[in-house]
Amino acid sequence: MKEEHQFFGFEGSSLFGVFHLPSEKEIKNTIENKGMVFCAPFGDERQRSHRVYVNFARKLCLEGFPVLRFDYRGDGDSRGELSQVTIKTRIEDITEAISTLRKRSGVKSRHKQVHGSEQ
Repeated sequence: MKEEHQFFGFEGSSLFGVFHLPSEKEIKNTIENKGMVFCAPFGDERQRSHRVYVNFARKLCLEGFPVLRFDYRGDGDSRGELSQVTIKTRIEDITEAISTLRKRSGVKSRHKQVHGSEQ
């Protein structure tokens, strides 16, 4: 398993994410070609759940599932202005994260596995 921290996505408001990518051996153990996107919570919930998200992502990765944890634009380490964030931009960010995970990991499944929480 390897973890890679990087920016991806939109010009001027790049998203920051951590890719948890299984080794070739771990990928071979996967029954289905699926991955998981973790959408970061907002505010205090973000701080309280960070360790849980990291540990869960690592566990899934060891089981052969590629995972992307990311910050929405204007939040966390992502670029952009929080004042410009809307429901529409959040949906765009999730869509971009799913697309990026597919490209980075080779996941071909059309089923969307997204995890997030909000107060």
